[in-house]
Amino acid sequence: MEVVKLSAAHLLDDDWEPVADIAPSPRTKSVSDERQVLDWIRATSIEIAPRAETVPLTVAGDGGAGYLKSEVGMNIVLPIGHIDELRFKVTLVQYGGTGKTFAQDGFPNSSISNTAIVGGQVKIGITKAFKFIPVMGDVLNDLLSVDLNPWTFQIGTLRRVNVAFNGGLTTQPDWYFRRAGIQNDTIRVAMLLKRSPGTTDIVAEVQAGWLYRPGTLHSRRVGSDTKTVTIFSA
Repeated sequence: MEVVKLSAAHLLDDDWEPVADIAPSPRTKSVSDERQVLDWIRATSIEIAPRAETVPLTVAGDGGAGYLKSEVGMNIVLPIGHIDELRFKVTLVQYGGTGKTFAQDGFPNSSISNTAIVGGQVKIGITKAFKFIPVMGDVLNDLLSVDLNPWTFQIGTLRRVNVAFNGGLTTQPDWYFRRAGIQNDTIRVAMLLKRSPGTTDIVAEVQAGWLYRPGTLHSRRVGSDTKTVTIFSA
């Protein structure tokens, strides 16, 4: 299965806005530090499976219709150095339906700040308020009665990570990972989707941006092109 690859396409400013395209390397004999960094940037990518792992949720009293749990995994590919900040943006696009499909909630979010992540894993569940929460202690009475609740979520090998999520009830969920020291790693994000009745297909237009630190040389903030990932197909 061929992966969807997000490659660095733009240099960004501190507000994550594009300021210049990343041009191909000139064919010169000498290699400056600037040229070397740009070569490393071009070799950096985020690889995503072309289809998300999506399952319907059977919710008591709701007839089993409407909700989907979807996970998207990202493989970070770095030639050298690490990433200090990472943004991952999703735009949901639906086909058919009588209303709007949106993300009710997303994970990881700020709720993992005080949660022990063991071996890159954490147990999470979906509450009766349709929110993702880490499952620690006696919280089972607060969870929906669904077969997959709770489940083990593979966040990656990150240990000290600050995560910001732009919140639920949106068609454009956005994650921000800070000071994670991400190297060659796998990170997953999960979405709880409220699917509009009659929707036949849902895709995600995905885009990433990152602050790349190539060792001791000057770091660069770069943004990827936009690619499409299949979320749901009836």
